[in-house]
Amino acid sequence: MKKRTSSMSRRIVSLLMSMVLTLTLVTPAAFATEVVGGSGTTIVEGDTNPADANPSGDNEGKDDENKDTEHGGDEQPTNPGDEDKNPGEGEDDVNASSNEADTQEGEGTDTPVVAQRTVTLEKWNKNAAYDVKIVIPAATSEPGEGETTEAPGEGENAGSGNETLSTEYTGTDEKITLKLTTEDYTDNPIIYIKSSADEVVAETTPKLGDDGTLEYVFTGEETDITLYYGTKDDFVSAWYGDGSATKYTIRSAEELANFAQLVNSENDFSGKTITLGKNIVLDGIDWTPIGTAESPFKGTFTIMGNYSISNLPNDLFGVVEGGTVKSVTISGGKGRLVGELKSGKVENCMSTAKVDSSDENAAVGGLVGMAETNATVSSSYYYNADSINVPAVGGSGTVTNCFYLAETSTFDKKGTADDIGARTAEEFQLGRVAYELGGSSYVWVYDTTNKAEKMPQLGRSSGTMAVANELKLTKPDNQPEGVVVTLGNDSDKKTLTDAAGNQYYYAASGYPNGVSDVPVTFTAPTGYQIVFAPAATQVGGTDYCLRITGSNVEYTYSLVKADIRWYESAGKGKNYVLKSADELMGFCLLANGSIDGESKNFDGWTLSLGNSIDLENSEWKPIPSFAGEFNGMSHEIKGLNVNYTDDDSNSKTAGMFEKLDSTGKILSLAVSGSVKADGKINNVGGIVGTTAAGSEIRFCRSNIDVKVDAANSTTNGMAYGGVAGKVQGAISK
Repeated sequence: MKKRTSSMSRRIVSLLMSMVLTLTLVTPAAFATEVVGGSGTTIVEGDTNPADANPSGDNEGKDDENKDTEHGGDEQPTNPGDEDKNPGEGEDDVNASSNEADTQEGEGTDTPVVAQRTVTLEKWNKNAAYDVKIVIPAATSEPGEGETTEAPGEGENAGSGNETLSTEYTGTDEKITLKLTTEDYTDNPIIYIKSSADEVVAETTPKLGDDGTLEYVFTGEETDITLYYGTKDDFVSAWYGDGSATKYTIRSAEELANFAQLVNSENDFSGKTITLGKNIVLDGIDWTPIGTAESPFKGTFTIMGNYSISNLPNDLFGVVEGGTVKSVTISGGKGRLVGELKSGKVENCMSTAKVDSSDENAAVGGLVGMAETNATVSSSYYYNADSINVPAVGGSGTVTNCFYLAETSTFDKKGTADDIGARTAEEFQLGRVAYELGGSSYVWVYDTTNKAEKMPQLGRSSGTMAVANELKLTKPDNQPEGVVVTLGNDSDKKTLTDAAGNQYYYAASGYPNGVSDVPVTFTAPTGYQIVFAPAATQVGGTDYCLRITGSNVEYTYSLVKADIRWYESAGKGKNYVLKSADELMGFCLLANGSIDGESKNFDGWTLSLGNSIDLENSEWKPIPSFAGEFNGMSHEIKGLNVNYTDDDSNSKTAGMFEKLDSTGKILSLAVSGSVKADGKINNVGGIVGTTAAGSEIRFCRSNIDVKVDAANSTTNGMAYGGVAGKVQGAISK
């Protein structure tokens, strides 16, 4: 086939032809033919006019002639056999051959390579007694693996030479020839060619002609493409074979309609599984629901991978009795997944098709119209904006974990019979329903690339698809005025808030990066700190976030009277005198990482008391590790209140300080109050639970009531005392 080339290419070709013509005048016997790829194809025949040659290479006139030809000038239409015509039957043929070569990729050419496409030819009915192949002219390709070469037969172009027949073609041609290679098939049913499995065979569908061939013309939009061939009956019923199998795969709308006909003709498919193997669009199909009252469906119907059925014109299933429908996605259209579920089950299914009271079967459910007493529907949802408030399932069957689009949510009644699965559009879009479904079945995911919408989809967690998890921020009872805590933002981290003020965010746990970090902003009255449990994580030096670290993460927060301003002001000198209970409580929060999620051991710091401080029995969380110097200056800390319970798998220590590191010192300090500890505890002290070698406790006094429940201790010889539990460093009065 002739291809367009650049003006420069045509000039080069004309120059080369002029050289060939000139040489032919000198030695006509030697140059009468030019061997192209060893073929011996004739280039010039008959008399040659010397005046046609242009030694200077100036072929502007011929270049214009080629332009006219390419743009539909006086060129004659190309017949299918023209590709096999011997070059040399005119000057245009020479240029056509040269232009063909000019489009090939090679060194030294500035002509862009024409984009190639790969065409694969596939027989729909693998058992059919006929074969169709792609005809590849000999000049285009040599036979490859799995290809055959045939000599021209009766009625073929006698000058075509051998041709290659294959089920695959790669090239730049705008059309290909398909050929029936099975003899004596002309009186049999017509063979159609479909470019899509969803295409319905019609009068306009390409088909082989009476001579067993078809010139298939591409639209220009296709890249790689698969063509399917078969008779009309093959496209409808080949999937079923002789009906003796127990597992079947449906790949087209025609096959799905044929399946419905079989069921409705008293073939209930009991004990058999039908799997949808491709996306199916039900446009142009005269659809009758699968299963009737007299002939219900009793088998198993499921969908492979992420395929779906779209543009539903009516209920997909009419009546199911004792059958199973699972992992089915209905995308758009009008009708239900199942009209009547007498018995059996529907699980992990979804539908966005419209239903309303004007339907012929005006049942009440959008996904399952009527589920009777012995039927179950689970982990499914129904969502259609035009059918808002239509429940997912109607009838008296057992319904668990099913949801539908509604104007008013029943989420606040979750865990009770009053939660009927009603969820708002916002709850669907922000991932709540994806989380509620995924937490029970593990086959529901959402697309992490669409940050504005997290609608549940059937699939697996891979690539950009992930299982949704929940982060809940619980608002404390009797929250004082002036406390404002806001989770998320108004753009890509939107949250939901319930009637009690609890806030929710839904996303994947730590995947992809950043999705699990949810910004949190907070305002507290002067002299107070908002303390999150688990602790918030500081990002960027000033901002804070809460992090999804599992499938169900719950944060709480409290208002603590504490002052941490001193920490920043004294940070360079690492020396500060604590003068109030608020500053001492700020020290406790900083050491535990309650402010920014990072515990601080105060290595190199010197902290001292400027006066005695009364904590007034405020709850004190033990300092996990202290490596600095804490000097009481003979002052007393009163009202210490430690109530320590730890269910961690590892034994812990308890006291005002859990552990004094090797560089840590506690000097001249008096403490009064109480320390209570139970759980998996080993060493407990009023001031320090355990000390490391090199540490010092000197001139300290404890008036602390130490109570320990040692029943769960995991060590032998647990140590506890009024000042310290286990001591490995120095201690003196």
